[in-house]
Amino acid sequence: MPDPQTPTLRFAHVDHQTNAETVGLDLRPTEVILFGNPALGTPLMQQSQTAGLDLPQKILAFQDAQEAVQIAYDAASYIANRHAIEGADEALGMQPTPRLSTCF
Repeated sequence: MPDPQTPTLRFAHVDHQTNAETVGLDLRPTEVILFGNPALGTPLMQQSQTAGLDLPQKILAFQDAQEAVQIAYDAASYIANRHAIEGADEALGMQPTPRLSTCF
């Protein structure tokens, strides 16, 4: 059984605004953080290696046109369903959630 207490790791950070500036384009603040917990993600990939397309998980933080900060991500349950991983909800203690969740 995976240990959910294993620390979550930050694997990468992408600053799309800064990247846009390097080619002379404007973009409101937009950043992606890739993060994960190998103790939880690896069992998903053991059942379906295509889950590696969505792992490690990503969070998109961006400033919208009204200057509010938005957070978007694919829920773990969406990833499990997308890759037909049986029993993932129970194994990971996931609650059903929409594909894209936004917090204000």
